[in-house]
Amino acid sequence: MANGTLNGTLNDTLNGTLNGTLNDTLNDTLNDTLNLLKKEPNIKQKQMSKKLHVSEITIKRNIKELKEKGYIERIGSKKTGYWKVIK
Repeated sequence: MANGTLNGTLNDTLNGTLNGTLNDTLNDTLNDTLNLLKKEPNIKQKQMSKKLHVSEITIKRNIKELKEKGYIERIGSKKTGYWKVIK
């Protein structure tokens, strides 16, 4: 096997494994959002943005990602509901 082929195969394997692992974990902002929802399931997005010192858009994006990954679900309405942390 040529050295270039071996390096390419190793790099592809390592990059694939590393990227898969990193994509399956939550970044700091997502973790902070999830932890806040665990502590305060009735919290509003505006309150979350103030407590975490990030924009409301970031909170909306985080909630969307957490829902897509199966970490949270909304129980009830937007106004009177709460967040249920699944994972």
